[in-house]
Amino acid sequence: MVTQTKETDLIAQGSASLDAFEKLLILYGSVTGTAEGYAYKAKKMLKPLSIDVKALDKVNPKSLWKEFEGNGGKYSALLVIVSTFGEGHPPT
Repeated sequence: MVTQTKETDLIAQGSASLDAFEKLLILYGSVTGTAEGYAYKAKKMLKPLSIDVKALDKVNPKSLWKEFEGNGGKYSALLVIVSTFGEGHPPT
Protein backbone atom coordinates (compact mmCIF):
# COMPACT_ATOMS: atom_id res chain seq x y z
CA MET A 1 0.00 0.00 0.00
CA VAL A 2 1.34 3.42 -0.94
CA THR A 3 0.62 6.34 1.33
CA GLN A 4 1.14 10.00 0.68
CA THR A 5 2.49 12.33 3.32
CA LYS A 6 2.16 16.08 3.22
CA GLU A 7 5.43 17.98 2.87
CA THR A 8 4.77 19.85 6.11
CA ASP A 9 4.32 16.54 7.95
CA LEU A 10 7.64 15.29 6.59
CA ILE A 11 9.41 18.41 7.77
CA ALA A 12 7.86 18.12 11.23
CA GLN A 13 8.73 14.43 11.47
CA GLY A 14 12.22 15.01 10.16
CA SER A 15 13.04 17.79 12.58
CA ALA A 16 11.78 15.71 15.49
CA SER A 17 14.04 12.76 14.70
CA LEU A 18 17.18 14.23 13.14
CA ASP A 19 19.40 12.63 15.76
CA ALA A 20 18.22 9.14 14.73
CA PHE A 21 20.49 9.00 11.67
CA GLU A 22 24.11 9.92 11.16
CA LYS A 23 24.40 9.31 7.40
CA LEU A 24 21.49 8.77 5.02
CA LEU A 25 21.55 7.31 1.51
CA ILE A 26 18.75 8.31 -0.85
CA LEU A 27 18.37 6.14 -3.96
CA TYR A 28 16.05 7.19 -6.77
CA GLY A 29 14.69 5.50 -9.87
CA SER A 30 13.33 7.84 -12.51
CA VAL A 31 12.75 8.00 -16.24
CA THR A 32 11.52 11.58 -16.57
CA GLY A 33 13.35 13.06 -13.58
CA THR A 34 10.37 13.27 -11.21
CA ALA A 35 11.77 10.90 -8.58
CA GLU A 36 15.22 12.47 -8.95
CA GLY A 37 13.68 15.85 -8.19
CA TYR A 38 11.97 14.48 -5.10
CA ALA A 39 15.22 12.85 -3.96
CA TYR A 40 17.06 16.16 -4.07
CA LYS A 41 14.08 17.92 -2.48
CA ALA A 42 14.19 15.39 0.38
CA LYS A 43 17.92 16.05 0.77
CA LYS A 44 17.23 19.77 1.01
CA MET A 45 14.39 19.26 3.52
CA LEU A 46 16.64 17.10 5.71
CA LYS A 47 19.62 19.42 5.31
CA PRO A 48 21.00 19.04 8.85
CA LEU A 49 21.67 15.38 8.03
CA SER A 50 24.62 14.09 6.05
CA ILE A 51 22.97 12.74 2.88
CA ASP A 52 24.17 11.16 -0.36
CA VAL A 53 21.84 10.88 -3.36
CA LYS A 54 22.42 8.23 -6.04
CA ALA A 55 20.52 6.82 -9.02
CA LEU A 56 19.39 3.21 -8.59
CA ASP A 57 21.06 2.23 -11.86
CA LYS A 58 24.42 3.41 -10.46
CA VAL A 59 24.25 1.08 -7.45
CA ASN A 60 25.23 -2.58 -7.38
CA PRO A 61 22.42 -4.26 -5.41
CA LYS A 62 24.67 -7.16 -4.40
CA SER A 63 27.06 -4.85 -2.57
CA LEU A 64 24.56 -2.22 -1.39
CA TRP A 65 24.16 -3.63 2.13
CA LYS A 66 27.92 -3.50 2.66
CA GLU A 67 27.55 0.29 2.68
CA PHE A 68 25.51 0.26 5.92
CA GLU A 69 26.76 0.49 9.50
CA GLY A 70 25.80 -3.04 10.45
CA ASN A 71 28.15 -4.31 7.76
CA GLY A 72 31.01 -1.84 8.28
CA GLY A 73 29.69 0.89 5.95
CA LYS A 74 29.00 4.56 6.51
CA TYR A 75 25.20 4.75 6.10
CA SER A 76 22.70 4.36 8.93
CA ALA A 77 19.49 4.69 6.88
CA LEU A 78 18.16 4.24 3.35
CA LEU A 79 15.36 6.09 1.55
CA VAL A 80 14.27 4.82 -1.88
CA ILE A 81 12.21 7.08 -4.15
CA VAL A 82 10.80 5.78 -7.43
CA SER A 83 8.16 7.01 -9.79
CA THR A 84 6.09 5.46 -12.52
CA PHE A 85 5.64 6.64 -16.09
CA GLY A 86 2.94 6.29 -18.67
CA GLU A 87 0.22 4.12 -17.22
CA GLY A 88 1.97 3.01 -14.05
CA HIS A 89 5.02 1.34 -15.59
CA PRO A 90 8.10 1.11 -13.36
CA PRO A 91 11.22 3.11 -14.16
CA THR A 92 13.84 1.32 -16.22
